[in-house]
Amino acid sequence: MPLHNLSEREFVISKVYSVVFLIYLLGLSVIAFIKPFHNWDMIPYMGIVLSYENSDPQKVYTQTYSELKSTVSADEYALLNSGAYRAGVSSSNEAFQQQLPFYTNRPLYTSLVYLFHVAGVPIINATVLVSILAGIGMALVMYKWLSQNLEPLAALLISLILVPATGILEVMRLSTPDALSSLWLLLCLYMIVHNKPALYIGILGCLSIFTRADNILFMGLVVAFAGFYSNTYRISKKEFLILGICFLLSYFGVVLYFGSYGWETTFYHVFIGRLVTPLTTPHHVSVFMYITTFIKQYVITLLGYYLLPVFLFCAGVVAFSSNIRVTSQSIYKELSLLLLVFFVVRFLIFPDMQNRYFVPEFIMIGIAIAVSFLKKQNDQAVYSTQSFGLSFLRKLKSI
Repeated sequence: MPLHNLSEREFVISKVYSVVFLIYLLGLSVIAFIKPFHNWDMIPYMGIVLSYENSDPQKVYTQTYSELKSTVSADEYALLNSGAYRAGVSSSNEAFQQQLPFYTNRPLYTSLVYLFHVAGVPIINATVLVSILAGIGMALVMYKWLSQNLEPLAALLISLILVPATGILEVMRLSTPDALSSLWLLLCLYMIVHNKPALYIGILGCLSIFTRADNILFMGLVVAFAGFYSNTYRISKKEFLILGICFLLSYFGVVLYFGSYGWETTFYHVFIGRLVTPLTTPHHVSVFMYITTFIKQYVITLLGYYLLPVFLFCAGVVAFSSNIRVTSQSIYKELSLLLLVFFVVRFLIFPDMQNRYFVPEFIMIGIAIAVSFLKKQNDQAVYSTQSFGLSFLRKLKSI
């Protein structure tokens, strides 16, 4: 519920709830910093960051593994170098250098890690610190979003649930650009729902592409959505053209300047067989390989990534519910349908559906469910938290 609609007592209570949420976030941030996941991807990201100040590939390779060995435990170091692929990369500078193009198309993330490293933060800690700050940003945007639509207690309780349920805590503990990428995309969705100028969408879209080049797919669908489909957030043809050009220039600028392997090499490397030396190892993705990978990943998605099927169902509930008609909520119907289209297209192109790739989409769907089923249809008041269960069940029965 907007703050200007609250009484003085409710205003004070809402501030208390905000403090509670901030303390909760602080606790999670400490956990993420003290106990990060130390995923293998941090090694090539460390190499890229160290190459910013050292042009000698051999020295970058040596320093990367030296930093790794001196920071993580002996057991973690052994795990990060176990298996034929990881051992092959760690034992050869040539193999290590050939891995970097898989990760160079995330320049905004590696640049921020470099800035923290230059400021005195150990490089491994810097790789996760960017994720922690981005995760805090996502959580605060989500809480503000819910607070603008729900009563303070409902906004707090739902936020406390969505932080772990949508994967925010998971990406905060990873040395990857996923949290930073998710922050830009979530802010983009927030701007659309709140009918902000297309300039904001353009800036956030470019930032997301410089964080992860493959965000061009999501932003392309957003531009098409705003330009041709949406009845509640519509941009002009001129804005559509400008945004499209900006996103394409950002994408090709990142890919061509920073370098990156193409779709076939990445697809083969992720799904068919790890390539220790991608530049010198022959590889090809046939139609049969693609189809078998598609089927395999479909099964893995249903059985292994439990969040995705749940949120897809929730997105379908919002997108196709006949009871969500008021103007303030129809944008959630439209965006839920957009996200369903995005999931399908993304799966067809690259069927890696790990939860960490879809945190902003999960958050948006969670907010859409909360707003659609907790907010009264007259758009003036909200249901009490006690009525949420009954209200949700009644809505489901009426779909």
